[in-house]
Amino acid sequence: MEILKIQNLSKSYLINSDRKNEVLKDVNLTVNENDYIAIVGASGAGKSTLLNVILGFLNYDEGSVQVFSKEVKDFTDEEISDLRSKKISFVPQDLIVFPALTVKENLEMKADISGVDNFDYEKFIKKYDMEELLQLNSAKNLSGGEIKKLMILRALINEPELLILDEPTANLDEEYVDKFLDLLDELNKKTTLICVTHDSRLKNRAKKVYKLSGKNLSE
Repeated sequence: MEILKIQNLSKSYLINSDRKNEVLKDVNLTVNENDYIAIVGASGAGKSTLLNVILGFLNYDEGSVQVFSKEVKDFTDEEISDLRSKKISFVPQDLIVFPALTVKENLEMKADISGVDNFDYEKFIKKYDMEELLQLNSAKNLSGGEIKKLMILRALINEPELLILDEPTANLDEEYVDKFLDLLDELNKKTTLICVTHDSRLKNRAKKVYKLSGKNLSE
């Protein structure tokens, strides 16, 4: 089953009234159920832009982007929000948590948004072997690695069909990276993965590797 189909996608940013910066041109990509895709390329090549188009955060100029067989442009705001809360999860490159909340409250909020009933915070954390987070309280005092782990956990609460990750190994403790890559392998048994990465270790685990260069994507 096709999870994502991109055809002849072009995306540019308006610099001023008569000048555009074209970032993506004629990009094509098909992602099937249980694929594990790594997208590599130089910084500034447009990898994060591509992810944001797929997720419906950015509009696109030309082409087609279909997620679960529906054109992204045709989703209403409510539909795309519902899709991102229930069928898709995203781990962005930036470290984002709600610092005014506790670690537990950060996860419970996502569970509530995703409609997960009877969320068991402690059992959930132990399931993914991140028990050290149980010892932490306020999210505002977390290290970069702890925030990234919290973001990963938050993305898994809804058991997404499609998990999109932007530089997921960045900020993780070196000793945890291999364990995290093992987790991705395990998740891929039931979940389709799209990862933007500079990490050769992740690239070597992926089933398919695409390079974004010169505004275009190639395998």
